[in-house]
Amino acid sequence: MYKSVLGDGSMDCRTPEASGKQYMIRSKRQAIAACEKQITLLMNVNGKLMQEIKEMDSSALKNARNLLEQYGKYGKAICKVSNWGQHQTDEAKNELQNTQTMVEKELKDAICSCEVEGC
Repeated sequence: MYKSVLGDGSMDCRTPEASGKQYMIRSKRQAIAACEKQITLLMNVNGKLMQEIKEMDSSALKNARNLLEQYGKYGKAICKVSNWGQHQTDEAKNELQNTQTMVEKELKDAICSCEVEGC
């Protein structure tokens, strides 16, 4: 029908078949361009998300490190307070023991002196 081939083997643009093929080629080029734009957009979004994830990981790591340091400090403080409390308790026991020994000695001395003096 309208099919005519030019000398170089291409189709004549005036035929309906050539016009349909050109439309298909143009549509495919537009679809490829749209896909390329979408790919570029997705790559940019993925890059931003990766950066945000890295920042969140870094922040979480810093927070965890700070919490571990605080835990260590609190542990040391609790240990010191516990040791101080034990030291205070031991010191109070010793003082009580010394006072009790001194009172017993004074009572014995008082009883002995009373027996000697005849109270």
